[in-house]
Amino acid sequence: FDVIIVSLSVASLWITQLPINVIRSMRAFRVLRIFGRLRTLKNIVAALSASVVPVLNAFIVVFIVTAIYAILAVTFFGDAAPVQAGRFDRAFVSLFTVAAGMGWLQSLPIISPDGTLNWGTACFVCSYVVVTNWTLLQVCVAILLDNFLTASAETENEERLRATRERVNRRLFVNALDPLLAHLAVDHFDDADLSSRLQHLFRILDSEEAESLTAQELGVGIKKLDFKPRIHLSESDINIITQNGKLCDADGLIGPKEFEAVMRAQLKLYTQRQLSNCIIVGGSTAVEDAQLGTLKAILRETIREQECQAHRDACLTGLMELVHRLSLDLAAAAR
Repeated sequence: FDVIIVSLSVASLWITQLPINVIRSMRAFRVLRIFGRLRTLKNIVAALSASVVPVLNAFIVVFIVTAIYAILAVTFFGDAAPVQAGRFDRAFVSLFTVAAGMGWLQSLPIISPDGTLNWGTACFVCSYVVVTNWTLLQVCVAILLDNFLTASAETENEERLRATRERVNRRLFVNALDPLLAHLAVDHFDDADLSSRLQHLFRILDSEEAESLTAQELGVGIKKLDFKPRIHLSESDINIITQNGKLCDADGLIGPKEFEAVMRAQLKLYTQRQLSNCIIVGGSTAVEDAQLGTLKAILRETIREQECQAHRDACLTGLMELVHRLSLDLAAAAR
């Protein structure tokens, strides 16, 4: 707006035919920009904008009723009052003045010269006032208020939902791998298919076909995947998902088996995060919250039992290896 005003003002220095005073007077409309900066005024303008179409529909009904009465005025009173009802346009304007509360039609007196009541004129004008002023215009005001209140309530609800969403998002549990994990969680149909997809993903990340990935190669490879938003793994993220190198091989690298173990562990954690986020976000009944909490507890205990079982299997394997070495040492000592 400012650019247009300044440009026209500069152009008027060379083009004298431009109405410079009119252009300068348009600067008064700059005050309208305050509607976009003050939230309360912005809500009022939005509510009024939402009420324009329904109110226009009501005004169309008023226009049609006035046009009908104007045709009747020309038909019945055109000869008696040619100035105010001789033609359709005159009759329409005259009825509009009545609707605006500017008084009775002067050329159609309600009292006849002999002192009797002119019932035809009285019934015509009174019926028009009742139908238009007392009914249709009140309906227009009611429609305006109803749509204004509805739009105001919707605007307040949107702001409340946005504030709630921002507050909830600050409490949600997130992870850098969540876009990839969300895709993997719904894109497989059994355990074997998940293993196949993880191995295929590893081959995509292992561009050099070295059958192993360093932490840096893992971060660079995942960043190249087509996800929105892009996945950026920092060094601390990689340490977390590899459990500080516990899930890597003896050389600190991530091979196909190690990669599958890492991703399966992250999928389990992702499922737990999703359950926790569902409980935090809410929008469910108390029964559904209890069911989600129960599923979360069952999943947590299942994962803990699997970890304990894996730890026991590792201890048993180590014990068997120790017994085997001791038996070999005893056999060698016996010789």
